[in-house]
Amino acid sequence: MSGLFVVVLQDNNYKIIKKVKGEASGMSVFGIFGGSFRPLVEQARSQMLASANLIGKSRAIINETVEVNNKFFLVVGFKTVTVSAYVIEFTDAGTYEAVNITPAATETTLVIEENAVIENITGKWIRTDGLEITIDGDIGVLSQIKSGDWLILLKKGKVRIGEPKFKDITKTEKLTWQCQELVFNFFNVKQYQSSTLTLNKTGDILRVSDRQGSYTLLKVKE
Repeated sequence: MSGLFVVVLQDNNYKIIKKVKGEASGMSVFGIFGGSFRPLVEQARSQMLASANLIGKSRAIINETVEVNNKFFLVVGFKTVTVSAYVIEFTDAGTYEAVNITPAATETTLVIEENAVIENITGKWIRTDGLEITIDGDIGVLSQIKSGDWLILLKKGKVRIGEPKFKDITKTEKLTWQCQELVFNFFNVKQYQSSTLTLNKTGDILRVSDRQGSYTLLKVKE
């Protein structure tokens, strides 16, 4: 018989221990990067997990964010990838539950899980740096900017509250949407790129990803 390992996150069954991060860097000459982007992300993530001290403890990683920083000196460029997340520790002994199920029980479990899925991304979402996005229909606008690079851009007048962060939001499959996301390139020039929005099954975590990396948004409780 196979075992089904279930982890449940609730408001009162865990506490945030600390924020951890890892970094990895690469160099390019004449714009040709010496290695692919993905290994840098994996190296940074491995470093972050090593500092999280998860082994042997009732802990987990949530709200992982991938940040990319590019610097250029004449013909040489440096790319630094930083992966950060929060370490949580479960306080409820019943948080983890191992259940042995038969094939028939598996089918029942899937039906219950299917009914519990939330597929609505309407509302307010916030990132760890205080960037808040309000989604309504096929658009998600910047509704609050508290810190980080986006606050600098706001003060310089390059971005404004109420401006679309996501537009043309279109559902593509279960718990997944495609959209055009507002970003800034290496020269701080505003542009839109294709991004994917992926919602978790409980409807409170939204992952935003593109070809270079991803970050997560947490649902703001009204």
